[in-house]
Amino acid sequence: LPLDPNGRSPHITLAVIDASFISLELVLPPTLHLMSKSAEGNNADRENANIVALIKPQFEAGKENVGKGGVVRDQKVHRSVLQETLSTARNLGLVTRGVTVSPLLGPAGNVEFLVWWQQDPSPVGDFQNDLLTTNIRAMIEQTLAAAHALRQGAG
Repeated sequence: LPLDPNGRSPHITLAVIDASFISLELVLPPTLHLMSKSAEGNNADRENANIVALIKPQFEAGKENVGKGGVVRDQKVHRSVLQETLSTARNLGLVTRGVTVSPLLGPAGNVEFLVWWQQDPSPVGDFQNDLLTTNIRAMIEQTLAAAHALRQGAG
């Protein structure tokens, strides 16, 4: 990590991720590592760590789920990608604070999603048993409805 003029490492409290051709499953662990290294000895910074990421289904779904031209059109695949990505994040100690459809389609017409995670200071729990699971499921369904409406409007 770079040092400030006083020789201290900066406290990274926000990471913004817009990655292509790689899964967030591979990007999140090193991102969290960098953020935790910057907050060593400072629990307040660790608890205030936020990540805003663009979830791109075409890079999260398996090749068998990506259609012609690299476009994911199946809402079931979108749902699965959101569930799996949010579950992966939860198992890394992140709490989903919000998820929404990106108002812009990807270059090939892909629906993409914006997510806001915050580092959870409590021990990592199982996504399926998390008290937030019901709220997350509702967020996913609302987001998918908005994504479907966006695709319909794009023709």
